[in-house]
Amino acid sequence: MTTPIADISKQILAMQDDLASALEAERVAKADLDEASHNFATQKKDVWEATGHYIRAQKRKLALSVTLRERQVETTRVAERTEEVLRENGDLQRKLEGLGGEEEVDASLFVRHLLGLRRVLKSYQKEYDVVLARSSLAKSEAAVSEEALGRASSKLDAALSESSRILGFITREKVKTDRLEVQAEALGKGIAAATTRRKAAHERVQDAETRLSELEHQLEWGVEGWSDRL
Repeated sequence: MTTPIADISKQILAMQDDLASALEAERVAKADLDEASHNFATQKKDVWEATGHYIRAQKRKLALSVTLRERQVETTRVAERTEEVLRENGDLQRKLEGLGGEEEVDASLFVRHLLGLRRVLKSYQKEYDVVLARSSLAKSEAAVSEEALGRASSKLDAALSESSRILGFITREKVKTDRLEVQAEALGKGIAAATTRRKAAHERVQDAETRLSELEHQLEWGVEGWSDRL
């Protein structure tokens, strides 16, 4: 048959084991939480980088769209001017063909004017070719920018999804850690209370032993007194 002190000691030992287990679980949870926090910080940096890529790709796309529109307007303007020069050229040729012999001096002026228009036409044709090449380049750059924008958007979505997953894990680990801390605190209080009870029981046993010793001493004196009387 065990004594109350022995029972309390067993309870204290069991509580200490539970406390050690709870503290170990808390340590593991804290380590997981720290790792998750580090991963979250890293993922957050990736999110910012992906966001930066996405924003830059969008700005590049908008800039190229504006450039493409400008090139298209410029191409239209050059084409219209070229058509105008061609019409003037045709009018001059028709006038030149209708000139008479007495108008040869005026014809030479028309020829010079015609040659000047042809030079203007060549310069506009060159400008048109340059503008057309720029428009093609702008279209190609816009397509590349659109593709880069799609990649940046996909990377950003993936980073945000991973960030959300890690944040959820951190939240769950935080709840678990808080619960383990409460459990460890409760076990600590239980051990303290059990220790107090064991101390009180030990003191009561000591008091009982002292009283028993006193009673035995009194009994010995009483027996000796009766023996003397007899």
